[in-house]
Amino acid sequence: MQCPVCQKNDFLPLHIQSHGLDEESFRQAFPDVPLVSEQEVQDFYGEWGLIPYSRPQGLDHLKVRVGKYDLPYHLDVPEDACLPCPPSYRVPQHGALSEAVQDAVLAFRAGKSMFIHGPPGSGKDGLVHYLSSVCRRPGMIFQIQPGVQVRNWFFTQQFNQEGVYYQEGALLKALRDGFTTSKGNVIPYVVLMTDFDRADRSQAEALRLVMDSIEGRVMGPTGEVHRVLPGTVVIATANSAGAGDESGRLVSTNPIDSSILDRFQRMFLFPWLDWEDEREIALDKYPWVAEHDKLLTTLGHITYKVRESINNGTLPAEYTHRGLCNTLEAWKEFMDVGFEPYAALKRSLVCTLVHRMPNAIARQDLERLFAPYLKA
Repeated sequence: MQCPVCQKNDFLPLHIQSHGLDEESFRQAFPDVPLVSEQEVQDFYGEWGLIPYSRPQGLDHLKVRVGKYDLPYHLDVPEDACLPCPPSYRVPQHGALSEAVQDAVLAFRAGKSMFIHGPPGSGKDGLVHYLSSVCRRPGMIFQIQPGVQVRNWFFTQQFNQEGVYYQEGALLKALRDGFTTSKGNVIPYVVLMTDFDRADRSQAEALRLVMDSIEGRVMGPTGEVHRVLPGTVVIATANSAGAGDESGRLVSTNPIDSSILDRFQRMFLFPWLDWEDEREIALDKYPWVAEHDKLLTTLGHITYKVRESINNGTLPAEYTHRGLCNTLEAWKEFMDVGFEPYAALKRSLVCTLVHRMPNAIARQDLERLFAPYLKA
């Protein structure tokens, strides 16, 4: 780039120092002159997968691409303030889940509240953790469990010698105050409410405080109303869509009041992973599987048929990604003690899937399902 002071062509970020200028003073003196060429910007940011704005303004304006969309990257937010990224997580690239995830990323980009539901192991919580981690967005997770006092996340009643007082909870402070970085920047939180459909009636009433936060306000212990920091994203995950257990396999789920669900700005159904994506994750977690590609393909066909039968209600079971991992680990254990790969895979399916069936009829149905893919 040509220096506007001496007309010399050089790398300006370093060259301007010879004129006693730093980046800030240079921009003040020459607001219309870029420090680096567009090609230099693309080469630098492209190497790291980061996408700058059309005119780079320094490291405060970095972006990271997640699937189809560019999201802000908060460089000064420490890693331990974010939700941890699940090991071997990858953004789905195939099937219905890929489309749902991309739509959820767009909603996240727009700062919309979300209710994400789907079967166990479909990556609902995983996506939220990934977005918090990869974007360096501060995150908090709150899990609905039996007996948990949801209202305590907002405030608790305390006593001392002077009488009764209220102590603000972590969720109230996160919604109102956000996260302040070492540079003084205030970044809004991503708040994950997991197992949302496990809430009992009393917990659901307390969760109305969370729903009020979606509207941009949250009530304090004495009735005062606090403004929620703009940009705060509240995401709830659940196994059901709010009507309780419809499959007979998730009996701890409870119906959710429609007036609560109505507050969420976006709702997404996450189905199970497409095998093409799940295969790549399996290879990343268990590299040894690459030596048995043909059998892994067989396992993929079995996984697809099992889940198809589960979805249409003919098989009373679950076979999540966690279940697949159990099968792969058992497969390796059997091979390690001398079983040949084919026999080891058959035995691993027995102890991780067949014996999980609730009755003899289901076990027989599963064995018939296996028949085209595994020899008797």
